[in-house]
Amino acid sequence: MLPTSQFTIYSDQVSSSSASASFDGLVNTFYSSPNTECYIGLDAGVGVQASISRISFFPSLNWANVAQVILYSSFQGSNDQLKWDTLVTVDQTVHTGWNIFASNNITPYRYIRFVHNSTSKCSLAEIKLYGILYSTMDVNLSSQLANVTYNDGFNTKTFVN
Repeated sequence: MLPTSQFTIYSDQVSSSSASASFDGLVNTFYSSPNTECYIGLDAGVGVQASISRISFFPSLNWANVAQVILYSSFQGSNDQLKWDTLVTVDQTVHTGWNIFASNNITPYRYIRFVHNSTSKCSLAEIKLYGILYSTMDVNLSSQLANVTYNDGFNTKTFVN
């Protein structure tokens, strides 16, 4: 699982601090937006991109019939916040509780977001991303060595230096 503490959380409600509720590890808290066009996402930051292999999410506990509310919403990736590529579209297998979708798009992105459909209002209790973080910074002779950890949700491997 990618460490969301290393990302900046953003949403359609710029002044809202409740967006962090979808990344706090608690399924009884959630981010929700009344806006017609709403989203919640993560920014990896300058010089960092994430290639997402799998997305886990837990819909709001307030939804009795999850499929009616979240079906056909999507997770997207972008490097400029203008052009968005679909990583995962929520299909008819969605249910109450944890949902896990694999992404076939291995392109690294700086921005990853959930975008609602016409009825979901972005109400997700939890979002977890799995994949690889990449540095896009130029390496030079004065660079420091660092460990790299890969976690695909099933296996974790640390490469030293």
